[in-house]
Amino acid sequence: MNKHDIKKLEEKYFYYKNNVDEYSNIREKVKQQLLSKKTPSQKPIAYIVMSQTGGGKSSLKNFILKKIENVVQSDSDDCKVFLPYCEEIMKNYPELYNTLTRGDAYALEDDILKSAIEQNYNIVIESTGKVNLWDKLINSGYNIKVFILATSKCNSEFSILDRYVNQTLNIDIKYPKLTEFSRHENSFYNVREFVKEHQNMSKINIQVYVRGKSNSSDLPIIYGKCNNKYSCPYEALLAGQDTDEINFKQKFSLNSDLLKKKIEQAKAKIPHKVLEELYERLNKIVI
Repeated sequence: MNKHDIKKLEEKYFYYKNNVDEYSNIREKVKQQLLSKKTPSQKPIAYIVMSQTGGGKSSLKNFILKKIENVVQSDSDDCKVFLPYCEEIMKNYPELYNTLTRGDAYALEDDILKSAIEQNYNIVIESTGKVNLWDKLINSGYNIKVFILATSKCNSEFSILDRYVNQTLNIDIKYPKLTEFSRHENSFYNVREFVKEHQNMSKINIQVYVRGKSNSSDLPIIYGKCNNKYSCPYEALLAGQDTDEINFKQKFSLNSDLLKKKIEQAKAKIPHKVLEELYERLNKIVI
């Protein structure tokens, strides 16, 4: 399918552009669900959890927010399930699922977060280096805390492929997610640029974490709080990514074999074009 055909499909499915009333109803439904049982704060905090796609943002978010309950969470992936055309796209254009649902999902996420910010709710934002509501947070007087997981590019690329296959094998997941290669590449460098640009701002606090050796829930901090081994967050990020790449390479052969076995198990459920892409991307991870 060429770019022109994809563009036509985008124009067909984007509800926030084409079906204003229905999109508004969806937005209100999502807003009611996400804001329920949460209360505004006199000194609101924005927790920004950041890494590239496949970099482990969900693990870091769960780690950071263990003891924090009164916070509004809005994630674009969660918003997608509210869109009325999800099943149609997955059935007819599975390889374009992310592309065709992304616009509405991001619009929903931004609308929910804007509403939460205007009412001074504590919020958590997952980011791959771009924060659309950055100016709104600054102007609204939020205390901004940025938590970054330093993950190597090869590790996060592998995680993207592994996640898609695991989701395909999971009967409870209707819409497996395979992030595009170019999107992953861009997000990796966007995170670095964000840290370099914002690390000296007085209104934000940046902490950098790495994956622990024992398990995914073990995330040691290497910059922030009382840990000042590195001169700045950017230096800590680069060092953490280098160390993560070394650790990843040591286990790649075994993990690659395991992933190939899972791909074979899921083969019947994976569209042919996507299957080709999985093997092509796996073989390009440089070791």
